[in-house]
Amino acid sequence: MLFKLVSNIKSKYSWFLPFLLFLLFGFNACGAAAIQDEIDPDAFAWKYKAILISGDSSITAFDNARESVKRLLVSKGVKPGDIYELSRIKAKLRGRIKYTTEKNIENAFKQLKVGLNSACMIFMSSHGSEYGFSIDGVELFTPDELNALLIKYCGTQPAVVIVSACYSGIFTNNKMLHPNRVIMTAARKDRTSFGCGVENQYTYYDGCLVANLSAYRTWRSVALSARKCIERKEVGLLPSLPQIYIGQDVRTLQLPTR
Repeated sequence: MLFKLVSNIKSKYSWFLPFLLFLLFGFNACGAAAIQDEIDPDAFAWKYKAILISGDSSITAFDNARESVKRLLVSKGVKPGDIYELSRIKAKLRGRIKYTTEKNIENAFKQLKVGLNSACMIFMSSHGSEYGFSIDGVELFTPDELNALLIKYCGTQPAVVIVSACYSGIFTNNKMLHPNRVIMTAARKDRTSFGCGVENQYTYYDGCLVANLSAYRTWRSVALSARKCIERKEVGLLPSLPQIYIGQDVRTLQLPTR
């Protein structure tokens, strides 16, 4: 009688075990495979030259991101002497850190000394408008200006451009889309981004970026994972829709490694 009861239960719920196994392992497997580094085993180990810019003094979040990105780059083997920093907070202006102005941004590019084995990285965090990257509401650094500097000082070398600001998708306009560039922005050109509060350590996008810089080896994977991170943070908000452009020459470009 007991054997018959067990047999009936097994027959009636025979679908449950495969379903349970799918829940336990299937979703995890899909999640793990959702973003994968496309590692090129023959990839050249580029020597990164970086410019890190915080553009507003009203909150510390922008500078927190700049400082964290620098620490991560140094931990990955980028020489401190190859990192040029600009801040709008005067108390931060010590050592090699210069005051953020359009003129000083160009001066930083001049200092890069990009060679045939070099890759450029530009990280900018501030407020923004539909016309450009805000420098304390006093100056506006535009995509055309950045494009001109990249062409003049980085040339055709690999270049990673990360712009964290409202409306930063304007930095993916046609002029910026070169085959040697990776471009990541915190928002679409017609959307705001979030997290610019005095209580926040980072803006939403900068927090996602910092969290993922150590998790992946290619810029493509960092960009995709940061975007997924933003989607989770912005539930219930008008999505900022971070933009990603990966040029055909840098599809598998790797982060600096020791």
